[in-house]
Amino acid sequence: MTTKSEIIYESKTKHLRYLFDEQGNALPIYNDILDKFTTDERAYYAGMIDGDGSIQYLKRKNRPGKRLKIVLELKEVNAEPLAELANIFDISVRRKIYYDIKTDTKPSLVCEFGKAKAEVFLFMVYPHLLEKKLFVKNILTDLKCPVEYLTNDRQFSYAYLAGYTDAEGCITFKLRHQKGWKGKGITSNYNCSYRLTSNNFGHLAYLKNQLEEKGYKFNKDEIKDYKNTKKREGRNPDKWKATKVLIIGGWEQLSNLYKHLLKYSKINNKRQLMKRTQQYHNLIYTALPRYHAKK
Repeated sequence: MTTKSEIIYESKTKHLRYLFDEQGNALPIYNDILDKFTTDERAYYAGMIDGDGSIQYLKRKNRPGKRLKIVLELKEVNAEPLAELANIFDISVRRKIYYDIKTDTKPSLVCEFGKAKAEVFLFMVYPHLLEKKLFVKNILTDLKCPVEYLTNDRQFSYAYLAGYTDAEGCITFKLRHQKGWKGKGITSNYNCSYRLTSNNFGHLAYLKNQLEEKGYKFNKDEIKDYKNTKKREGRNPDKWKATKVLIIGGWEQLSNLYKHLLKYSKINNKRQLMKRTQQYHNLIYTALPRYHAKK
């Protein structure tokens, strides 16, 4: 597979090493970040970093110290979160195309940033991180961030879950055809589901526990092995064999869950599927008396 990339937005402050001047005064860009990067935004991007972000903290080759770099990459059709993050932190955005002989080209957008912006970003999202919290804590400690702010407390929120869903979630709403009763004829109905994937079983179990505390119900086997045959037999087969899936079903449960996620979710394709699920559930609820009886 070959790749080709081009810059579609270039940061005006890409060479900025510090967000404060020599007297300790904040530069205008830092104040802009504080205004735009609200608590909900920080929780959302914490979920996205936990799900699909790459945090690199490696030794420099030709000089002392380490280099911090954060990379977020999403398919171009799902890149709304990257455009917003680039606007908040003034980050360059690259369009990257993967050329595969067996498949069509696969364009994606990439945000890659380091230096002071990466430090501020990690410091701001740290209280909301779950899966990568310890790793980021070690980085911030090494960068001499105030220890009193680096607690191990976990803060689950729907904003975090929306970010994790946009990164690692699969939302299904599709028409399904199957044989009718006793194999006669064909019946059609809509099928809906919500899935989160991760190779960290403990993290999925934690999310499941938090959702159960909020009233969502699961079957005993709702964390399952990932069964995408193409990926399991392709590159990095061991990685995909270790991947687990958390599944939530039920029209009423999903309609309620999506009501919360839609407040924070940024990817339009997934937002549309959430809205269709809600609309279909509302249609069934108002049309069929048995749904009223449950209430």
